[in-house]
Amino acid sequence: MVSPLKCMPDSDLNDKFKEYYAENGVDAEQVAAFDMNNLDYVHWGHHAVAFPSFFEVTELDSLEAWVYSGYHGTDGVRIVKHNLQVGQPDPRCNDYIITRILSATDMNDIPTILIDTKLIGEQDSIVTKLPIWIYAAEEPVYLEGALVNTFGSGKITVNCHESETVDQDYNFTVFSTEEE
Repeated sequence: MVSPLKCMPDSDLNDKFKEYYAENGVDAEQVAAFDMNNLDYVHWGHHAVAFPSFFEVTELDSLEAWVYSGYHGTDGVRIVKHNLQVGQPDPRCNDYIITRILSATDMNDIPTILIDTKLIGEQDSIVTKLPIWIYAAEEPVYLEGALVNTFGSGKITVNCHESETVDQDYNFTVFSTEEE
């Protein structure tokens, strides 16, 4: 079954967001001004995420945070803590440079961090663009919503790894491998 949200014209989807925000206590003027076509999106593959214009968004220069590693093993989806810095390569894949780090607290008081990246050259070793890639969190629990958005609402086993072990004994990776 296809979600009805995926079949809606943008104007209907925009109205659904407005309805949701109004039902959750967002000021009527802010709801009226909301236009999803004018948001500042972070893009990744076919995915795009933006904070609503009424969120207070902070642009960070650097951050130490938990991120999706791109690796899965028998121990689950692997996340790893990295130092992320604007203008520097993404520590998970040096094919990309970090262009922005955006931080806001959502309507449920959950801190949400988005990482915007840009491919540096022609070589892109990431063959599977999963939405979780653009999220970061200072505490692993704050990645839960993005993990569910990416992998579904079933049981998700998450394992916190060190950068030295995250790519060992994996059974799935988003990166191209020599066997391909």
